[in-house]
Amino acid sequence: MDLKRNSVIALYLEGKSNIEIRRALPNLKLNEKFVHRTNERYSETGSIKKRNGGGRRCTATAPAVVEKELTALQRSKRLERSKELIRLLDSGELPNLVFSDEKTFCVEQFLNKQNDRVWLKGRFSDHADELQVTRRQGADQIMVWAVVSEKGRSPLVFLPMNRNQVKINQQIYQDKVLIPGLIPWARNTFGSERWTFQQDSAPLHRAIGTQNWLKANVSVLIDRDMWPSSSLDLNPLDFCIWGFLQTKACATKHTSVEALKASITREFVMTSFEQRALRSGRDSNL
Repeated sequence: MDLKRNSVIALYLEGKSNIEIRRALPNLKLNEKFVHRTNERYSETGSIKKRNGGGRRCTATAPAVVEKELTALQRSKRLERSKELIRLLDSGELPNLVFSDEKTFCVEQFLNKQNDRVWLKGRFSDHADELQVTRRQGADQIMVWAVVSEKGRSPLVFLPMNRNQVKINQQIYQDKVLIPGLIPWARNTFGSERWTFQQDSAPLHRAIGTQNWLKANVSVLIDRDMWPSSSLDLNPLDFCIWGFLQTKACATKHTSVEALKASITREFVMTSFEQRALRSGRDSNL
């Protein structure tokens, strides 16, 4: 690649235009954008090296990001807790593992800039407008809660949000989610069997009141001191299901929160993803 850039700059310094440079170097098969960017970079920086910050951004669970964001103590605790979870799973002490999580959805159209792309030979495309998504300030949102296990998924629980209330406290979590959502579903799904409840370390989850309620009402609890920190890749709702559901349910903009709820519910019921997600999570992480 440096050979191409050096050849372009050599002709650029001779006063050649971009089209003349391309014609003078037919064997290098240069495209217009490459020549333009190379010359522009050289004129601004005096170098052919890439600017800092270029390229695709790392994901939240990429090794480089994990290494940067987690302290040595956090990494040590994460490894220790992961090993303990594996031991408990292998010994049968965590039966019927239930994964729990919440996700905020917006009425506006969702666009995944990494996956939704149009590859062009030129600068324009008849379909380029499909990747143009408008945004407005203060768009309506809804928080959604669900659990998944190898024996099925719970009904969705919707928690209303507005501009003045963006957090759900521990009392709302107990009254609107755990009591009417989790317990009836678990009773119908597992009957007299023991089951294990997992949740992340969000403030309302690790609150003392929430922890005490769960210890008194679920069979087995992975408590606040057992779950590894900053481990989105351990929960299939986080690393697979929510993103897939958002792409399907929010493919177009919704006119109201009720329309958004209907779309989320329809896609959640119709889509078969939990076996694939749970198998992936168990094989690669736990």
